[in-house]
Parts: sequence; C-alpha cells; structure tokens
Amino acid sequence: LPTGKAVDQPVRVALIQGDREIASMTLAADPLVFDDIAFGIYTLVFVRSGATLGEYRFEITADDGDAV
Repeated sequence: LPTGKAVDQPVRVALIQGDREIASMTLAADPLVFDDIAFGIYTLVFVRSGATLGEYRFEITADDGDAV
C-alpha cells in the first residue's frame, strides 16, 4: 500500500451500497474518510488498474448507548 510516495499504480477504494457507488477515493498516506454515511450494509471495493483486488462487506448500525 502507498506510504506517502508517488505510486505508479494507485489503489482506488469505492464505497458501494447495493448497486450504487456512494463515494470513491485513492489510497494515500492519510486515512480515508467517508462523511455522512447512513446506517446500512456497504462494501468497500479495492481496484488497481481496472482489476478488483478484493472486497470487504460491513454494516453501519446505530449505537445503542450501552457501552461496557
């Protein structure tokens, strides 16, 4: 992964919900930040040079306030 140096073939990360791309960004030294994302099930898709490197499916839920 990039370490702050120029990358010949950067990795793009797309945030997908269902069949819709919500946002996408290029990986760099700084953390990726996706703002104002609603609750739901999403997939992060990692792409380099048009080829999918992998996917990560996750869910954003409401905090019930019962911290342990």
